[in-house]
Amino acid sequence: MSLLLITGASGALGESVARHMARSGTKLGLMSPEQGKPRLLALAKELGPDAHAKAFDGKDSREMSSALDAIEKEAGATFSHAALIAGAWQGGAPIHEAADDSVFHAMMESNFDTVYVALRALLPRMVANDGGSIVVVGSRNVARPWMGANAAAYTAAKSAAVALANAAAAEVIAHKV
Repeated sequence: MSLLLITGASGALGESVARHMARSGTKLGLMSPEQGKPRLLALAKELGPDAHAKAFDGKDSREMSSALDAIEKEAGATFSHAALIAGAWQGGAPIHEAADDSVFHAMMESNFDTVYVALRALLPRMVANDGGSIVVVGSRNVARPWMGANAAAYTAAKSAAVALANAAAAEVIAHKV
């Protein structure tokens, strides 16, 4: 039996996707950072026995893989699909006015690093199973970077995440992923 991973499940978009997919009878693996754990657990409880939640900060692919193992064991299913929705937006200032590098690093960590870690944990499973699909949520700023004025770090992080997903897709397409 297959399982859908939703990262960022405690956020507005992640919750909406989880509710929609639960209504269609899909088994869910829900993940969000530790700070979203109360909302994540409440969502899993609301969605019922086919929703399995795990709070995880997404900074290491080995830890992510262990978290996925735990969800698969609990669900009695393997991940065949994923929606990588995790991310954040902090706005910001023009690059030349930034007081420090904190917004840049936060945007890269929450919008790019989380996609990299999730792909590193998910793709070996899907390649071994000879199939799967992953949706990476970007931003309209990826196609229209000028719309990212005053949020260049966010735009760069989302663009990097989409570029990574496209390159990774080319690497695994022969495995039906």
